[in-house]
Amino acid sequence: MNLAQLFNPVEKIVGMEIAHGRVCAVLLEKNKKGVVTGSKKEAVIPAGIVLEDGTILDKKKLAAALKTILHSGKDVFKSKYVIVALPSSPVFTDIIKFPKVSSEQLKEAVQLYVATKTSFPIDINEIYYDWQPLGAHNVYHEDVLVSFAKRPYIRDFVEACEEAGLEPLAFETPPPATLRAITNFENKTGLLIRVTEECAEFSIAAKNDLFFTRAINLPSSYDFETLKNICATEATHALNYFATEFSAETPVTSAVLLAHVPQKKELADHLRKTLGIAGEDARFAHNTTIGDSCAAAFGAALRGLNRREEDT
Repeated sequence: MNLAQLFNPVEKIVGMEIAHGRVCAVLLEKNKKGVVTGSKKEAVIPAGIVLEDGTILDKKKLAAALKTILHSGKDVFKSKYVIVALPSSPVFTDIIKFPKVSSEQLKEAVQLYVATKTSFPIDINEIYYDWQPLGAHNVYHEDVLVSFAKRPYIRDFVEACEEAGLEPLAFETPPPATLRAITNFENKTGLLIRVTEECAEFSIAAKNDLFFTRAINLPSSYDFETLKNICATEATHALNYFATEFSAETPVTSAVLLAHVPQKKELADHLRKTLGIAGEDARFAHNTTIGDSCAAAFGAALRGLNRREEDT
């Protein structure tokens, strides 16, 4: 018997993504040998509840939809605790450079930076923000990933989750969650392209640290040729920006495409030829076959495996 578990039980935590007219939930469980297995539940959110940019039009209807998903997916929702990936559009994310200082000084520097309206023309009391230092990529300065969103945007999701009987522990955007889910860029720099029916996201990671992310809303109506051109153009812009702004980093050598479209292979071949870099299939952590559509929820669930006091 595990006495530590008996007296201090560890709650299971579900990873969720609420975006693009759907909900995906993933639960990861680790056995005594450390082997991780996963289960998932996907469902469509009825139209007229959440806009493409993540704005909630009706919290009660979203809560009702989440409650239905919860009750129909008991194998996944073995716990009320969730970590949620939300649409990127209303969230501001940037890389800030600071001098090399102690961790306590860095915390104070970030607080001052966010509170200074010359940096961000917004009142700090109107936002929720968080940050994390990136790996030691540079000996001369500290790179810090900062994200913030307006409070009403986050509160709407908190209240909808709570009304559905869920307790959100953290919110994040799909790029960091998805990069946590794959192992392709653990030792190199790569481009992650994630395509849904409504949105295309472009992220660049160096040794699993997120250095660039950009989300593009796709037209309400488009054909496959248009999608190919949009993805190639935006991916090229992302690569050029990274090469200019982060010239000290190792160049991007490969790309991973996650796509919810039936022509995924054709799109991947087009990007490989256009961008001139290698294309790779996603390698998911723990060899878990969750699939492209639930990659962000899987990444959120991986975060849920951490002890709460170690989740930074």
